[in-house]
Amino acid sequence: MGLLGRGWHGQCDADEGLKVWLLLGLFAWHCTSHWLCRGLLGRFSFPLTGRTKREGRFVVDTAYNIQGFLLHSFCGPLALYLSWKAARPSPFTPVWPVVEDSQAPGCEVAAQAQVMGAAHTAWVLFQTLYTLTGNEHGWDNYLHHALLLLIAVLSPLNNICGELILFGLAMEVSTPFLNVMIVMRCLEGFTAVADAASVLFAVAFIGVRVGYFGWGLWRSIAFWWLNPKAFVGPRPDVVGRLGPIACLHAILSTLYILQLFWSRMLMKKIVGKLRKQLID
Repeated sequence: MGLLGRGWHGQCDADEGLKVWLLLGLFAWHCTSHWLCRGLLGRFSFPLTGRTKREGRFVVDTAYNIQGFLLHSFCGPLALYLSWKAARPSPFTPVWPVVEDSQAPGCEVAAQAQVMGAAHTAWVLFQTLYTLTGNEHGWDNYLHHALLLLIAVLSPLNNICGELILFGLAMEVSTPFLNVMIVMRCLEGFTAVADAASVLFAVAFIGVRVGYFGWGLWRSIAFWWLNPKAFVGPRPDVVGRLGPIACLHAILSTLYILQLFWSRMLMKKIVGKLRKQLID
C-alpha cells in the first residue's frame, strides 16, 4: 500500500500510479472546481434569508456544499456497498488488520480501501485547506479534520485496517443530506425542503455513523481480545505494526466518540423542534 511510494507494501496493493493520480489529481480538481463553482454562483441572484445576507458567505459555502454533495453521493454508497459485501459473510468475526497474501479473503478489500482511501484523502486535504483559510470554526470541526488527516497518513503508510477504512468512508452516506439542508436553509421559501433534508440527515447519521460504523469498528478492534494468540510470538505480518494498529484504532475510536457527541446534539435539536411544534 504505502503512501506516495513509502511505507509497507504487500501483494494486495493497488496500482501505485493510480493512487498518486487520485490523491494529487483530485486535490487539484477540488481546488479548481471550488473556484469555478464560486465564479458561476456569483453570476446569479438567489432569494437569500436575512441572516444569510448579513453573513455574506452564501457563494463560498454553497460551492463547498455542492462539491461535497456530488462527491459523497457517489463515494458514500460505494463504500457502504463494499464494506457490507466484505463483512456480510462473517458479520461477528473480528477482522485481521493486515492482509499480505494475495489468496487471502481480504485481499480485494485491502485494494479497494487503498483506492477509495486515496480518493478521499484528496478531499480531506481540500477540507483542511478550506478550514485553515477561515471557512470552518469550532473545536469539534478542528478535531474532526485532524483525526481524518491522521487516518489518511497512518493507514496507508502501514498498510493496515482496509475494511475499517471502508466502514469509515461509508459514513459519508449521510453527508449529501447535510449539504442540501445547509443550502436550503439559506434560501427564502425552502423551509420544507430544508426540514425534510434535516430529517433524512438525522436518520442517516444515526444509522450509518453511529450504528453501521460502530459495527465496523467493533469488528476491527475485537482483534485485540478475540485473537490473543496473535501476541504470543506475534505473527510475522503484524510484527512492527502493532503500535500503528493500536494508534489507528484509538484515533477511529475517538472519531466514533465524536459521532456520538454530534448525534446527541442532533437528537436534542430534533426533540426541541418537535416540542416547539406541539406547543404551537
